[in-house]
Amino acid sequence: MALAFTITVLSLTGTIVNSASNITSCDGPPSNTTCKQRSCLQPPCTMLCGLTTAYDTCEQSCSSCDSIKCNASDRCLQQCNGGNCMAMICDAKNCFQFCIRGNCGSMTCSENTRDASTCEQTSTTAEMICGKDTCTQNCHAGNCNLICLSSVKQCTHNCNGGNCRSTCAA
Repeated sequence: MALAFTITVLSLTGTIVNSASNITSCDGPPSNTTCKQRSCLQPPCTMLCGLTTAYDTCEQSCSSCDSIKCNASDRCLQQCNGGNCMAMICDAKNCFQFCIRGNCGSMTCSENTRDASTCEQTSTTAEMICGKDTCTQNCHAGNCNLICLSSVKQCTHNCNGGNCRSTCAA
């Protein structure tokens, strides 16, 4: 069951946004391990997952997603098919953002002490800040930016189309 309501939200950059954003809980049926947002009746779709209830996996899939703030124990996935993803902040062990035939805004994978953590982003254009063990950005049209923090062990930037930038602090 999806719940939707109007609320004043704190944006992913820390500023207050007064809007009619669609804050959606997990789509049914309820699960103790996975929270999924598949249907969004009123875009933009914003998902806050794992902040008050513990989940192993949080998944957001929509044609045009606004943002996801994910604090799952194992995996966060944001997938925008044919549209744009605005932002993803991931505090899970494994973070994935796929903007199929669209653009990803920004993705931030926080540093943590979990073993073998990964962060992967695939998009036409995008920005990614990564603090996981393994960071991969696949950019299909150029104009991507990858920043790997000092905790990163492997930083991979695949850029097709040029005009990509990468910075590796390690």
